[in-house]
Amino acid sequence: MALIENDSPALTGGSQQYWLDMLNNRKILEFNLEKAINALQKKEVHSYTIDTGQDHYTVQRHDLPQLYMQLSRLTKEIEELEMKTGTGPYVEKSHQVVPGW
Repeated sequence: MALIENDSPALTGGSQQYWLDMLNNRKILEFNLEKAINALQKKEVHSYTIDTGQDHYTVQRHDLPQLYMQLSRLTKEIEELEMKTGTGPYVEKSHQVVPGW
């Protein structure tokens, strides 16, 4: 899966689809970042190449603190996007209660 391109129709008009695409992109990045962190935690792995869908970059074991911070920020962005789009476990559902008198 590739990230959304700058000339995507989703970027024109500010539609719900734009936010859903942004959410999907962030989830892809989160998945790849978690894979890198998991790999670098193994003793035999000293570097890992992350594929963002648009480019590749290599991280080292000593980059783990920065990767954890990136993951934390990305998780917060995902929560905000899920609230904005009305998807995910972070969305509060409202219920109407009608008294039975």
